[in-house]
Amino acid sequence: VAALELLRRMDEMLLQPDAISLNAAISSCSQGQRWAAAVHLLSEMPKKKVSPDVVSYNATMNAAKEANLWPLSLQLLDEVHVLRIQPNLISFNTVLAACVRPGRWSSASRILQSMKDCSFGPDRRSWTSLVAAFARGSKWMEAYNTMQELRQMRLEADLVAFGASASACQRGHQWILALELFSEVKSANLKPDEPFCASVVTACAMGLQWEVAMSLLQSMPRRQLNATSTSSAPVLTALLETKQWERALQLFLDMPRPVADAQIYSQMIMVCEQYKLRHLHRQLLESAVNDLAGSTPGYTSLVAALALLNGTQPLPRLSPTATAKLSAAGPWRAYAKEIRLMEHVLETATEGDPESVCNAIETFGLKIAGSKGWLKVAAGDKAKVLVTAARSASNLLLEIGTYCGQSAIRLAATRRAKVVTLELDPIHAIIARTLVAFAGLSAYIEAFDFVFMDQRGSRYEEDLATLERLELLNAEAVIVADNVLKPGAPRFLWRLCKSSDFETEVVRVNEFAMPVEDWMSVSFRRGKLGKSPNTPTLPNELGELSQAADEMRNRAQTAGGVSFREWSTFAEMMRERLHHHGIAATSDVQSLPRLERKTCCMGS
Repeated sequence: VAALELLRRMDEMLLQPDAISLNAAISSCSQGQRWAAAVHLLSEMPKKKVSPDVVSYNATMNAAKEANLWPLSLQLLDEVHVLRIQPNLISFNTVLAACVRPGRWSSASRILQSMKDCSFGPDRRSWTSLVAAFARGSKWMEAYNTMQELRQMRLEADLVAFGASASACQRGHQWILALELFSEVKSANLKPDEPFCASVVTACAMGLQWEVAMSLLQSMPRRQLNATSTSSAPVLTALLETKQWERALQLFLDMPRPVADAQIYSQMIMVCEQYKLRHLHRQLLESAVNDLAGSTPGYTSLVAALALLNGTQPLPRLSPTATAKLSAAGPWRAYAKEIRLMEHVLETATEGDPESVCNAIETFGLKIAGSKGWLKVAAGDKAKVLVTAARSASNLLLEIGTYCGQSAIRLAATRRAKVVTLELDPIHAIIARTLVAFAGLSAYIEAFDFVFMDQRGSRYEEDLATLERLELLNAEAVIVADNVLKPGAPRFLWRLCKSSDFETEVVRVNEFAMPVEDWMSVSFRRGKLGKSPNTPTLPNELGELSQAADEMRNRAQTAGGVSFREWSTFAEMMRERLHHHGIAATSDVQSLPRLERKTCCMGS
């Protein structure tokens, strides 16, 4: 900011900045997450009669990298070649690093290959970025082969490269290769860090090698490493999946409380519900509230809600702790938004009236709309699509991703079918159950003729595959998914739109409380499915686009949030990429009567 202010004053004093001062200003933009200012300064250099050089472009590419704008970094590198500016090692390594987080392994491979034709060639940092990009793109074999190539060139891999390769093995469930990497790290006299150990432990756990995973986990303190939820949760999962109940419980009890995160609590609570361990179930819920939301404003309201669910107090009329003072600037602390939502509903809605509860939820969502505080509910146009599509169900409706219960309440309000809704986060589940009880619909909702997917877009395809494998969908099931454009679910859309197993409508809708287009998919199953999905191979670009959607979704859940303009730009990019692969919206909200006729035919 100081550098930009200095440039402004130079303009006022009619002083001509030189390349050094402009490059310094651009460099300062990368440190302050001001990528747009960096791009503007670069474009202004010719107007100030200053020719941009490789330093100018390197600084701008770095600003784009820090803002996770990998397409801009690639574009700037291409521009360097067009302008016949000689890129250096920093240029290539900056763009390679930008390709890591979104898993743009194909772009990273192309860039590194082009470096081999340069006088300097790729260095260890270049190769490490390529391995990391393969890891993020779930290309474990390519990451492993790249590590072998490093050895052949007698380049010593550092712990970062080993960590990236271990992460790739983890994602590919290659526990044997992960253990090989662990041995190689020790042979190279490198000290394993927590992320590296966590990747190896997770790879073993995902392979259900719980004895090996437990041994590695227990060895971490001897290496002066603290076990975290990243390393402990997969082991707990492996123990639960192999029915090692006592070991799972002991591992959970041995964990330091800060380590026990929402994922771990959800696994333990699920086991308690399945095996009717009511006393332990109640203890875990109380512990989850204390550990996960103990420092959140509104904590006492959450405790009161839990007491309600445990049957120790009547439906409360809670006084909002901060609902009336919703700040557009203040960051949301963990669960603060959801607790405020619960308080708002209990304070303003009518008990036993589902419509009143849903209206209160939507009113709250509109209040926070200007704060980057995205309330992920299927309201407005989306609610119309959801209710219309659900009319074909005659028995059971399955929702994956309850969040705070708004969609489940909408679906159950018709009392046409019972709703089974799944939520992994225990705090969200407590809030959802409270609102469902307040709406008077507990008898109609359990937290599959019809499936509504409203959790994480990158999980939709995996969840659909699980439902198909377990034969939980009947021959005429209807599957509805939200947010398939924004943040997006490219893999899932490819599976449904390109498969002969489903007839899919992609409905264009307005995002609730946001001037941004989104899509919902409504898919009708075409009879009994075969043993394997009848779908063409997923293009690499859509796999990489799925990674970008996850990055955007994660940003939206942080304190800084995502602005409306950023959402709009991202949605436009997602729409263009999907259209390139033959996926586009096929209808809009005005087409609901046609969709309703189709669902009625499916249900008859």
